[in-house]
Amino acid sequence: VKCPKQISILLGSALIGRGISFVRVHSPSRCPHIRIHENQSPRCLSAIDDSTYHSDPSADDEDHYHASVTANPVKPRTERGIRSLTYVMVKDVEELMKRNASAASEMALDNIHRLKRLHNETGNEAYRSSAKPLYNSLVRAFAKSGTPENAHLAEMTYYEMKLKAETTGDEHLLPDATTACAVVDGYARSGGKSGPLNAERFLFKLMDDAEAATKAGVSQEKIVLPTSASANGVIKAWAGRNSREGAARAQGILDRMEYLQSSAEGGGRSICPTAYSYATVISAWNHGDRGIEAAERGEAILETLIKVSSQAETTQGSGGRFEQDIVRPNTVVWNSVIDGYANSRHPTAGTRALGLLKRMQQLSNDGNAEVAPDAITYRSVINAFANSGHINAAKSAERVMDMAATEGITIDTRTYNTVLKAWSCCSLPGSASRANEILKSMIDAHNAGNEDVGPDVYSWSTVASSFAKSSEPGKAQKARDLLNDQIEFWKSSHDDKSMPNSQSYNTVLNAAAFSAMATDSEERKRALQIAVQTFNDLLNADCAEADEVSYGSMLKCVANLIPAASSKTRNQMASKIFIKCAGMGLVSDFVLKELKRCLTADCLLDLIRNEIGVGNIRKLAGVGSVTLSSLPKEWRSNVSRAKNKSRRAASSSSKRKPTQRRKKKELKKQAEKEETPNRTNRNVILTETSWQSGRDV
Repeated sequence: VKCPKQISILLGSALIGRGISFVRVHSPSRCPHIRIHENQSPRCLSAIDDSTYHSDPSADDEDHYHASVTANPVKPRTERGIRSLTYVMVKDVEELMKRNASAASEMALDNIHRLKRLHNETGNEAYRSSAKPLYNSLVRAFAKSGTPENAHLAEMTYYEMKLKAETTGDEHLLPDATTACAVVDGYARSGGKSGPLNAERFLFKLMDDAEAATKAGVSQEKIVLPTSASANGVIKAWAGRNSREGAARAQGILDRMEYLQSSAEGGGRSICPTAYSYATVISAWNHGDRGIEAAERGEAILETLIKVSSQAETTQGSGGRFEQDIVRPNTVVWNSVIDGYANSRHPTAGTRALGLLKRMQQLSNDGNAEVAPDAITYRSVINAFANSGHINAAKSAERVMDMAATEGITIDTRTYNTVLKAWSCCSLPGSASRANEILKSMIDAHNAGNEDVGPDVYSWSTVASSFAKSSEPGKAQKARDLLNDQIEFWKSSHDDKSMPNSQSYNTVLNAAAFSAMATDSEERKRALQIAVQTFNDLLNADCAEADEVSYGSMLKCVANLIPAASSKTRNQMASKIFIKCAGMGLVSDFVLKELKRCLTADCLLDLIRNEIGVGNIRKLAGVGSVTLSSLPKEWRSNVSRAKNKSRRAASSSSKRKPTQRRKKKELKKQAEKEETPNRTNRNVILTETSWQSGRDV
């Protein structure tokens, strides 16, 4: 390889991976610019530790030198040197795996081929016996890629190792628990429904093979025993589905782990369920069902675990389980059960979660430090009260926070925000004012030097939302004052967590829109002024951008706060807002719904027709034909799909995308309907009163 003086030759893993095992550098004394970088892996040195250096008499040009590959015989390595070589190879693959799993699998394959070539050239059996770490690195590289194809290749590599060990009689190539765990991890990472299914299939096959081999009397060294880590990987994969099926599958794996632990076959102590296993299954039920039944199921699993662990401790000294086999519920397991009640949104959820917290405190006081409540425990109990909808939930949530402070638990912003959420959901009079007082205490604590309780954007928006939901007079002005205080706090503290966003402004618009319930006409007029000022500030703000909710909320303010008698003013303001919204590509179902509330039928059709163009007038025959799909795509090009989808689902849950089976049923019903003659009932009279559409039908 010819190179100028200014370029240094990097002897990296690319050369080694292509089978170049040693390099001869010609005229090293005349090539000071040829060097090995210090930050390279020691594996690069393995490429030249067998080389011999010679001067190149033909290198007369001082500007060009070359390094060439020589075909000298391979210098024999000791068994210790071979182990060091494979260790460095595996480390290189692991380092590359962090950046590019696909390239890491190619490097692992090259390493295996290189070791085979060295074995063929030297006949040293130590090369073959040291190949398992390289195969395991290949399986891990396939698993880390996260694709179904590479996960299948990982499993095929596992069976290739098993087949080679059986055909050659070399037990060093037998796959072990590390190999099996990597295959399970590969399927779990591949995603989709097929990923957890394949991971479960492979795990159950391991269990069946281990059970059959144990019954046949095969030695434990030749059996690939399933481990707790591999089973926990499958449980985690099913729990990530957030469905009832995933929770049931995770529960089934846990039940089989308990069965194998109790029996002497199929792995025994190698696949004992751990505290993580129970916590993950409980979490799977919490997120898969999200009801009081799921929370009660999680508590039943906890009670069973407590009972089993106490019985195991009783029989430990008389032929029972070993100390390391006893699984005791720790704080994580208890927190998972409490979180289940928080997600259930049941009226009794807060009380039940508080009862579990008191049990944890009692066990901790009795000397069981593994179940000591932490900040997550108290926050989950507060969240259970906040989601319960109980009339006194906010007061109970605040008492739990005071209890945590008494126990020495650090109260941070997230804990305060959960209490603010409880007061925001409270319907008692004065709940918004109490939330505002808590926010002021957070600001005072932050100004005093406690940076853990600094209010963030969620804190400010939650309190503003409390005023918007309340029936307090002047709530639009109070929400606007909160926004002003938030902007001032953000600029003075330089804390980006409190920087206002679009939700901060939208909450003020929402408070103004619901000020229409006020009996005072001056308050409604002032609310409209606040809405216009807030909307204009949002359009000119540097910290936030208006979204579809902003335009929809402003149209709601126009519809609610401007009397119907002032139709000209309503039409002008609403048309101007909608034209701006369409130009930004933010027309959503919410925006279109509020626009129809603002404009009269004729004004709405004229506005849409003028904006669409003369050529598309025939598409709009009436107000009912004005739908989101009938509007130009560029008008809704920047709408968040998630928000628009959730709003459509909330407004009409029946408008779901039909599946193949539903399509067939609809076609069948339509065919039957066409074959059936129409029947008329002369006793039925359809009427539509004039106050609905302006005419009688």
